[in-house]
Amino acid sequence: QADVMYKKLGAKLAVGMPFKDIATSDSILMRELPPSSDAEGRRALRRLQEVTVHVIVPADVLAKDPLPGAVTLHTLKDAVAAHKAGGVSLPE
Repeated sequence: QADVMYKKLGAKLAVGMPFKDIATSDSILMRELPPSSDAEGRRALRRLQEVTVHVIVPADVLAKDPLPGAVTLHTLKDAVAAHKAGGVSLPE
C-alpha cells in the first residue's frame, strides 16, 4: 500500500523504495498521522522523509504522538498568541 502512496506523490520506485525526481511532491500535509503503533505506516513516512519529502502535521497532533523530523503546522492565531506568551512550545 505504501508504494501506491509513493506513486501518487510522484516518487519513482527502486526496489520498493521511493526516490525523488522533478515531479515528486516536496511536502505533504497530514491532518492525522498513523499511530506510532502502526509500524508499516510510520516506516512509509520515514522513507519519504529520507528522500526529503517534508511531512507537515498540526502541532496538537504531533504533541499527542510525535513523528521525528515532522514540520509543525500552526494557525496564525495560535502563532501570534504563542509569540505574545513568550514562544511556541515544540514537541521533543
